[in-house]
Amino acid sequence: MMILIKFGKKEYLEKTQAGSLFMRSAKYYINLEKSTGCAGTGDVLDSGFNLENTKMEMRTLDGELVGRGKIDNLRFDYVSEKPIYCCMLIDESNLKWIQEDLYQLIFEEKEAEMLMKDYNEYDSALIINGDVLSERISLSLFEQGLSGIGKSVLYGDSRKRGFERLVASVKSTEDMDEASFFKDSRFKHQQEYRFVIDNHKLEKESDALILEIGNIEEESIMIDKEQIFDGKIFINKNKIYLAKSNGKCDQ
Repeated sequence: MMILIKFGKKEYLEKTQAGSLFMRSAKYYINLEKSTGCAGTGDVLDSGFNLENTKMEMRTLDGELVGRGKIDNLRFDYVSEKPIYCCMLIDESNLKWIQEDLYQLIFEEKEAEMLMKDYNEYDSALIINGDVLSERISLSLFEQGLSGIGKSVLYGDSRKRGFERLVASVKSTEDMDEASFFKDSRFKHQQEYRFVIDNHKLEKESDALILEIGNIEEESIMIDKEQIFDGKIFINKNKIYLAKSNGKCDQ
């Protein structure tokens, strides 16, 4: 079972459990870091190419120079306007085997500190059966004539790879689209898994898309954000449990 975690404010996560996914575009997350000055939930490089003061020239087909300058960051509107739904993907490093099919959710101290800092403004977390969420999203998109993809974000040094990725994107629109799934290594601890809608756009930073997928209360568990890191979350086959103080578990 794929396990996803969505950090957020309880009132909004309750709407997610009720079946309403609130999707923003990369433009929103870009301007979030610009407006707050803090990286974490926001990212000024989201869905773009970090060129770090690269010199560029513009020429006609005949080779005549018509302009030159320097550029730090470049992005294509149709990529940065795609609706995005972000979660954290739990991998093997976060699962401690207890017995048979029972695993405990764990985090290293430094990892927990970084996540707490990134999501400081949030009070809750929603642990979701990712397989069910993916199925529900795919069905909802199909019913509305939309298409999308969900997969893990690739992390790397955006300063070293920016120009390389830009050149590849000019040769192939597929490489251009991959900008939605690449982030700088400073966010690697977030282990992000994204759902991105390909054929719908949110032109304004404030725009949002609400995707209705049906109630997922039976496939998720709501907890206080701090409880994610206290070692009381257990996964057994297709179920997620929160251990009580008496040692028993609630689904």
